[in-house]
Amino acid sequence: MTEYDLRQKVGNKNPFRVPEGYFDNLTQRIVAGVVNAERKEFGKTKFFTLKRIISVAACIVFLVVAISFLYDKMNVSNNMLSAQDMEIERYVGEMNEYAMFDNGDLYACIEDNDD
Repeated sequence: MTEYDLRQKVGNKNPFRVPEGYFDNLTQRIVAGVVNAERKEFGKTKFFTLKRIISVAACIVFLVVAISFLYDKMNVSNNMLSAQDMEIERYVGEMNEYAMFDNGDLYACIEDNDD
């Protein structure tokens, strides 16, 4: 449907009408609406509301629990690592004793490979 077809059906008249007296007190209605909106916004913007206090407290509790959990997990992994290191040291020490390999032999082996 084109604009020409629409003009044929409707004509050149504007189908929209402004109600009588609409612009007579428009300014007063706009000002009243703005003042009422400002009052409502001022009433809603309380900084310390119960909901906000509870949500902040819940976040703090969550962070404390998460940090303590991660700290404990890191300590356990460090203890496991040191236990693994001790096992490796014991194994290497036994192998050195079995092969009669001392530090002097180790240094000589490294110097031979560097050349």
